[in-house]
Amino acid sequence: MKAIIHIGMSKTGSTSIQDWLRLNSVALKARGVRSNFDRPWMEQEELSGALLDLAIYQYLRDAGTDENSAWPNPTRNVAHLKENMDEKCRFTNLELEKLSGEPGIFVFSDETLYKRNEFHIIALEKYFSRFFNEITFLVYIRDTVEFFTSMYSQKLRMCSPKYGTQKFSEFLCKCERVLVPYGIESSFGHLFLWNEIIGEKMNVRLLEADWMTNGDLIEDFASAIGVEPLSKLGIMRPSFAVEYIEYVRNLNLELGNSLQTKLRRRVCDILMDASSGKPKLLASEAQAKSIQEIHLEQEERIRKTFFPDRTFLFSPKKRGQGVMPMPLTKRRKAEIESYILKKMSPNPLKQHQSVLCCLSAPEMSWLGDSELCGLCVYGGRGGGGAPRLPPGA
Repeated sequence: MKAIIHIGMSKTGSTSIQDWLRLNSVALKARGVRSNFDRPWMEQEELSGALLDLAIYQYLRDAGTDENSAWPNPTRNVAHLKENMDEKCRFTNLELEKLSGEPGIFVFSDETLYKRNEFHIIALEKYFSRFFNEITFLVYIRDTVEFFTSMYSQKLRMCSPKYGTQKFSEFLCKCERVLVPYGIESSFGHLFLWNEIIGEKMNVRLLEADWMTNGDLIEDFASAIGVEPLSKLGIMRPSFAVEYIEYVRNLNLELGNSLQTKLRRRVCDILMDASSGKPKLLASEAQAKSIQEIHLEQEERIRKTFFPDRTFLFSPKKRGQGVMPMPLTKRRKAEIESYILKKMSPNPLKQHQSVLCCLSAPEMSWLGDSELCGLCVYGGRGGGGAPRLPPGA
């Protein structure tokens, strides 16, 4: 059995690929493809997530050393990490040994592996080489401007203290000053670090419609591992539609990192689902140029190294004035909040009374006046009066 290690990079649809592997695990197994998203790996999820720790532990043990600085995050409690590590290694080694003796392909996907240092990459490669004669490290890279546009949506969704409350224009300015030198620029540098260590075992792919198989990420990944796409259950999670961006940003401003995180996440999930098929954020020509100029040298180096047949690493896109977030008017705010309430439950009055009461807390003032949003809520947190819903809600 050969191994394909999918290492990211971030913001290139890794979660969608992992969803596809998990949801199609039975069909993939019938075609000789095993992954860390089927049993017994999913039953031992903490082992799957800690594979790099296991690889480093094994590497240090074999070398007869014990360097705390070699662990992925030196600030973590190394002693706690090492607890029962021999037992965990035995389980993982046994599973990999079983797989190595079978025909087919083992796919391991973890985008956190990408931004690791030289020691970690060597340890990981040596660990997998113990079990598989043929190993490929697969990575996708993405247009720099689209990378930051997608990152903005992620920061909104995560309610990032630094970036989740900024307007898109403010976020891009910070990208140029702060995120660019340490964000995707660093990621491109990691690509050459991996290539220097792994060499011919690297499979670098573009998240570009004119490059991927049939212009689709899932079909391209399936092609890369040598199987039919089966289904498209791993559709990429959409970014927020431009009509919801200002609402979420204002929600973050009001809530901050309050205890209402579950409710806020539920609201974000509802709006994320509603964003499918709607206009998304598109940086303007001027905004894109300011970011692209910083990366021209790196992108050209990548093109010459991995994609010499392409005229441009990333296909030029017509942007014009771009597609910017829609202003949040009172009417639009009321429509969004009415939609959120309806999506929370088919019968919000009966099933979500506790949630509605919770919304009346001071930190939930983002709901606005009842005349604006139609969610007139009485009583304090967790009890009190009954909510009065808008007609037809």
